[in-house]
Amino acid sequence: MQRRRRTERKHTRTGGGLATRVMLFFSAVIILAGIANRFTGGDELTATVLATPSPTPLTAAFDETVETREITLPAEVWYCLQSGIFSSEAAAREKSLAYSDRGAPGFVSPEGGKFRVLLSAYASREDAQRVKEKLASQQAVETYIYEMVRPALHLQLTGMRGQLDVLDAAAALLPELAQSWRETALTLDQGQTSLTEVQELAAEQQEQCHVMLNVLQERFLSPMPTLAQQLQALLTQAEASARRVQDAVGQGRTAASAQLKMEALAGHQALKDVWETILAE
Repeated sequence: MQRRRRTERKHTRTGGGLATRVMLFFSAVIILAGIANRFTGGDELTATVLATPSPTPLTAAFDETVETREITLPAEVWYCLQSGIFSSEAAAREKSLAYSDRGAPGFVSPEGGKFRVLLSAYASREDAQRVKEKLASQQAVETYIYEMVRPALHLQLTGMRGQLDVLDAAAALLPELAQSWRETALTLDQGQTSLTEVQELAAEQQEQCHVMLNVLQERFLSPMPTLAQQLQALLTQAEASARRVQDAVGQGRTAASAQLKMEALAGHQALKDVWETILAE
């Protein structure tokens, strides 16, 4: 398998829901083999690199026409407030509990044998810097801005149109969910979002994941191709995240804020890990 790696950094905000026209940004080409009929998944994947993405509409119908489609997803940088980095996971876990009563989850992010403790994440360095300064001046909490980068991917998929539609939609939905948790945590802390609105958002996201999982299962019977399995695992994690947020809302604003930040960071980390796995294969 030959692959040329390419790094991009640009921010896009995708539209919500399964009926939107989506643009995804990956950086390898995957050809799904063994999907010559509706109920076959196919295990073999091969990859090369494409240069230019092209938009594709999402449709609900299961069209069995075989086609080749480019699906892409850009790199995305999250600016995280880090309270510490440790060589021991146990030490990081202990540190992660220090600010939980203030609405900071203390998410532990493993990387290269080190364990970072992250308190929150923001779409821009400026937003992160403002909160960093506020924590230092008002709560005597010193933090460092850490950039968590999800790499760009660019895929070309060959298979039935209905199967490609659900892969396309799932890959578009997952980053949106993580972004939504991140932004909702911010607006909740600022008093711009109510707990009722958080509850409604979590219920909506849980339903989106549930529907997507059902469609994946319908269109890719066992054995699923590897990419479909990876997206299925991410959607299952996202569905569980939505349930945890709903539970946290019942414990009050501080608990809900901490859970939103935790699920945002966990979602972005999971996507980052999966994209890096695809690139490393």
